[in-house]
Amino acid sequence: MLILSPILKARVCAIFVLSFLLMTTACKKNEPIKPPADPNPKVNSFSSLSPHANDTLLIYGLHLGTDPSKLKIRLNDSITLSVYQCKDSVVSVILPAASQFNYYGSRPAQLSVQINGSIPYSNTFTISIISPEPKGWFDIYRQSGIFKYFNSPSINISIAFPSDSIGYLHYKDGMLKTTDGGATWKQPASYHYGNALCLSVLDSVHVWSGDIGFINTTSDGGNTWQNYRMPSGLNDLITGQYMATPTTGYVVGAQGRIFRISGSNFDTTSEIKLEYQSKWYLSANIWGSLSVVDMDNLMIVGGASDITVFPSVYRPLIACKTNGVYDEYLLPASVTTAGIVEIQMIYNALGFAVDGNNNLLKYTGNRTWTVLPQKANAAWFTSESNGYAAYNEKIYQTTDGGQSWTSVYTLHSGDVVINFATHNGKVWAMGNNTTSNTNFIVKYNPK
Repeated sequence: MLILSPILKARVCAIFVLSFLLMTTACKKNEPIKPPADPNPKVNSFSSLSPHANDTLLIYGLHLGTDPSKLKIRLNDSITLSVYQCKDSVVSVILPAASQFNYYGSRPAQLSVQINGSIPYSNTFTISIISPEPKGWFDIYRQSGIFKYFNSPSINISIAFPSDSIGYLHYKDGMLKTTDGGATWKQPASYHYGNALCLSVLDSVHVWSGDIGFINTTSDGGNTWQNYRMPSGLNDLITGQYMATPTTGYVVGAQGRIFRISGSNFDTTSEIKLEYQSKWYLSANIWGSLSVVDMDNLMIVGGASDITVFPSVYRPLIACKTNGVYDEYLLPASVTTAGIVEIQMIYNALGFAVDGNNNLLKYTGNRTWTVLPQKANAAWFTSESNGYAAYNEKIYQTTDGGQSWTSVYTLHSGDVVINFATHNGKVWAMGNNTTSNTNFIVKYNPK
């Protein structure tokens, strides 16, 4: 074993320490020099870009501060948000309650963040605020005169919702679409066909629109349309349509003919064929709206002159296809003397109708019609027992097939409902206010 003297040991230790220091210094010289941290405030992200009303929204960033009094956060430059916590990199704010938003659904909003600290900061971001729909009945849409000719009895204004959010409606001058459950409506950009007389909606993207002698179709939710001419001679009003599939269904002409559609090309020689012609055909416009259960069961309503009486009397006309067999007849005066303005066939031996005198009628098969106790401007049934009717600024509901009714919602003064739509338990009632000339839609949300 080598034994070092104390002096030699001290020298060896000094050499080792010096070598270590030299190596450490050399390593530090090779390391990159880090720039100083950016002291400027900055917002990086949010806990959600689609928060709900009354949610807590977290704002993530750097140097946001810890003093709430130095933060000013606003929505659309009109609503100041409450800041209840600042942790320099996270700021917590509370969004307003749904009652402070004048809409339902999702709308974009401008969120401005301002910091009045030693280094000021200001920026604006776009987020979408979701205002949930309330439970029960409520006004979802009310606007002045967008649905033109809403009160015209010759135009069967209709509304349909194939999903909870997507809906279509038509009026004399065109068609409108909603993607937010009925809160906002606009005409599809490519739809340029006038005289939209009826509408058939299969699902969210497949729609037929009836014109004068033409049928217009879309398979992409209204982004693009195809226009097809009906057979020669059918230049009257198309008052009813039904889609069984995107390329099969029925088209009804006002003068008394129904055509079966069976093909994607809508060829007038092979894919659009006359199925039935009224015995009152060409006696002015005799057929109106159409209601279909399936391709073998349907009902068309209208009116024609009863030539068995003198002078002839204009009476409500029913054309009914039951299990593939057509039957056409005039309603007797004991049922009603007014024209039928709305029809709904539940199944082949059950249906409901509203006449021009606001009578609500019930069909139970074999030409049997009775008048129900409830008056109605419009009515719609979701099943053979449950239904809704609107009359005298109220909406009524039945759960026993129309024998008894209960008022469930009071409309605005002057409101007249023209049509209903239902989907997934939700109910929409559309109409016009006769005093203010505003169009409206009220909605029922079961959840």
